[in-house]
Amino acid sequence: MSRAQLLEEVERADGYIELNPDRRNKKTLSEALQVQQDFHIASQQFQVMQESMKLIQDTMGIYAAFLGQEGGAESGVAIANLVEQGATTLAEINDNYRFGSQLVGELLLGYILEDMAGQANRAIVIHRDDKHKRKTVVVNEQTQKGRNNDISRLRAHIALAPVQQTAAYKAQLAERMMQLTAQLPPEVQAAVIDLVAELSDIPNKAEFMERVRGALGTPKDPEDMSPEEQQAAMEKQRQEQAQLELAMREMAAKVEKLEAEAQRASASAARDNASADSQRYANAKTQAETGVILKEMERLTQEIEGIKRQYGDALQAQIETIQL
Repeated sequence: MSRAQLLEEVERADGYIELNPDRRNKKTLSEALQVQQDFHIASQQFQVMQESMKLIQDTMGIYAAFLGQEGGAESGVAIANLVEQGATTLAEINDNYRFGSQLVGELLLGYILEDMAGQANRAIVIHRDDKHKRKTVVVNEQTQKGRNNDISRLRAHIALAPVQQTAAYKAQLAERMMQLTAQLPPEVQAAVIDLVAELSDIPNKAEFMERVRGALGTPKDPEDMSPEEQQAAMEKQRQEQAQLELAMREMAAKVEKLEAEAQRASASAARDNASADSQRYANAKTQAETGVILKEMERLTQEIEGIKRQYGDALQAQIETIQL
């Protein structure tokens, strides 16, 4: 056993060291092989390691909150600010990482295009995980008019979206969406529950989302529908259009009926008003004639009273002229 192998076996917890039975040193095992460890300096070495780790974090501007460790900040806003500061400090490193990932993607795409350029009638399935969007596209298709969907003429560009798609980030987004949704009215919660479920990492999420949208009556995008679903949607739309036209005709008939009734009521009211006006005119005429008659009677009464006075005066004068 060499010296390097001996050191490796000593450091291992399940190390196995086999001694040479023909060795010159025939002492006991404890005397033939001694491993000395200084446990007194282990704590000091650990302390130096912790200080070095903290020095590295302080130099790079990475806070404990950025590493998911407990620190001096307790509120969620303070922790979020520390995480944002740590991300800002590592902006150049993260930018180099994204740039390197983009170059790797472009190089990989170039290799793929170069490999596929020599393959004819190559079938490619897009949206493989989504059974509604799943579609087969044939590239380098040989036709009588020439080559169709020539992959060598593709001008593609790789772009990385600045969105984190890790499981922890998705879980944080889902938790925030759930907290926000819990504060909304019940009718609004039913409208956005599919968006919340889409952020969750659940088995058969596509089928789950489809059933949720179907239960809520949320219409699907025509591009996401199968031909059968598109035909059913068009048939349903035609039925809804027919029902809408029927409802509009029914409403128009009701409006016409109400207008006719209103016209009849208006004509009846006009007749009643005319009759009332005629009655008022007749009453006014009767009152006027009655007034004239009363004045005439008053005049006749006055004349009769005058005649009576004249008759009385004449009678008295004749009585006085009679000699007894």
